[in-house]
Amino acid sequence: MQVNNPHQSTGNIDVYVRVNQFMEKVDAINSDPGQRNDIQTWQSLLKTELLDNDEIREILLYRTFYYFVEQFSNVSGAALDLPHEVTRLFAEYFGWINAEAQLTSRFGKQQINLIFQHAYREPAAAGIVFAKSAFRPVRNFSLYRRLLIILLVCSLVIFYVLTRYALDADRRSTPYYDCKVLFTDRASQQDYTACAATAEKDDKARLLFALALLYSTKFQQEPAAALNWVKQDAEHANPRAMYILGALQGEELKTGKVAVKQDFAAAMYWLEQAAKAGELHAYTHLASLYVIRNSDDEDMHAARQLLLTAAAAEQADAYLGMALFELLGVASSKNYDLARNWLDLYARAVIPTGSNEAAWLLSTSPNTDFRAPGQAMKYIDLLNVDESDPARVMYLDTIAAVYAANGDFQQAVTYQTQAITGLKKQEPDIYQDSIKGFQERLDYYQNNKIWIEVLPEDYLQKRFADLKNEIYNRQLRAIINATQ
Repeated sequence: MQVNNPHQSTGNIDVYVRVNQFMEKVDAINSDPGQRNDIQTWQSLLKTELLDNDEIREILLYRTFYYFVEQFSNVSGAALDLPHEVTRLFAEYFGWINAEAQLTSRFGKQQINLIFQHAYREPAAAGIVFAKSAFRPVRNFSLYRRLLIILLVCSLVIFYVLTRYALDADRRSTPYYDCKVLFTDRASQQDYTACAATAEKDDKARLLFALALLYSTKFQQEPAAALNWVKQDAEHANPRAMYILGALQGEELKTGKVAVKQDFAAAMYWLEQAAKAGELHAYTHLASLYVIRNSDDEDMHAARQLLLTAAAAEQADAYLGMALFELLGVASSKNYDLARNWLDLYARAVIPTGSNEAAWLLSTSPNTDFRAPGQAMKYIDLLNVDESDPARVMYLDTIAAVYAANGDFQQAVTYQTQAITGLKKQEPDIYQDSIKGFQERLDYYQNNKIWIEVLPEDYLQKRFADLKNEIYNRQLRAIINATQ
């Protein structure tokens, strides 16, 4: 169950209503010839406070990309008149170039090339398609063929020169382009060399280059070299580099035959330095490392203190950590009231994934002293169901469990049936296990039985391992987006 933590909570506001309002504004500007070509109008739109919410930005990353795909796929559409600066503005604001891998999972390569070609003036990967000749046949076919070949070659040369000129111009105008492109399949050796040179003298480029050495699929991964680059940045008092260095040293990094062992002491030092420098999520990350190690009671007491510190600083991940500590009685006696209070903070700060997790725990717990179906019902309105997205189909499963726990088995059957139908619309082979589980729960609800799920013995360690990874992945996105 993944957690997406918006820096600012949307409370009871329906996220998708806000998203739709934004898209309506996009469509209104695009439909007005006077505003469509005014770059300042688009820039003003992107300054709305609505986009301060990470959950909304994440959804709009895909929604805006899909909107531009639809517009540019419509040959007669007015959006074709959009200047490429507008497309590039959206591409850089929502980080399309950094999210190429995620976009590829939802859109075809042709669609991605279509948008990037318009935004960055790069030719589509499929190459150039020439129309059939409109010339009438001539008697001297050999001469005609030679002339045609010469014309095609000249056209290709001119096209190449103009494209390279436009691309070079975009390289100069797009901040850290050479480094950001290393995370995509379009990266070249020229980009690698340029980024490495910039990294020698620029902190942001240094951190991006280090991460590329770890995660680029286009070039050889070098974990030891990446750590050295990050350490240079951390020693220059870059708080984000401190966090990344601590997070990396808390893991065993392995690429092929090359491995860098975990250094817990170094991880603890750098994560603490990062937290003191303002990267407050580092407290929860370090707490997770203690929970995973769990070598003695001291580890759990240290983790609890770190979580309390992070929670006091309004770090939403720490709310979940404290809820689990109180629920399971870790480093303290069990306190179900406090567990429910912490879960309520988490559910309202992390929408919709946190709301989903809290609702599930409160409605399916075997512990009747902790289970609170009424409280779980309050979070249903925060769940946004999209049957085209498998992750959000799972919310239907949670809603069904909540209704069942509240004794409304008719509604539980309705939502569980929708959940099964939604998953079957995806790829049944991939979701076969989930469909079986959904069906099992449906049988329970049809027999007026609630669903109870006992947490496994290793639940705490596994959930904190996931939590740590979620924090780290979120910070990676923030680092890349910060170079826009």
